Amino acid sequence: MRGLQYILLVGMILGSCQSRTDYQQEGAQLIKRLRQLHCLQQGLELETRNMWDSLALELDAQLPASMPAAERQNMLTVKNVNLIQMFESYDLLADTTKALVQLTGQRDEGIVQAILELKKERDTIKAQERALLLTIEQEDEQELAAFRKQLESQTQAPCQ
Repeated sequence: MRGLQYILLVGMILGSCQSRTDYQQEGAQLIKRLRQLHCLQQGLELETRNMWDSLALELDAQLPASMPAAERQNMLTVKNVNLIQMFESYDLLADTTKALVQLTGQRDEGIVQAILELKKERDTIKAQERALLLTIEQEDEQELAAFRKQLESQTQAPCQ
């Protein structure tokens, strides 16, 4: 009888170690992918910001000096092709600059779609994360706190 208790005890210990190893591995994979998605999104957001800033510089160089300052400022800060085209001064721009406005709008639409796809994937991974957190919570409260801390620090750290 004592041998059976010993075997059950060893089995429980090994089973809990295996379970812990499994969720640690799964957690590490989730953290890695969430970090990748976070950094990809930051990169896309930076790309679109730089793209519109570059367009604003080009527009600023092309707009007539006689244009009212408030209208000029509004046109330079708008990040929407249709709104830019509504300004009367748009017709005064060179064809190459108009083409740049169009290209910027098309690229921006592509970036927006890419960001939406990243967000969908992140939502899927967040659902997996919630399930994993429930598993960890059932196994070990201290491990749960440590995992949450690791999750937060590694997924929100600045990207390079």
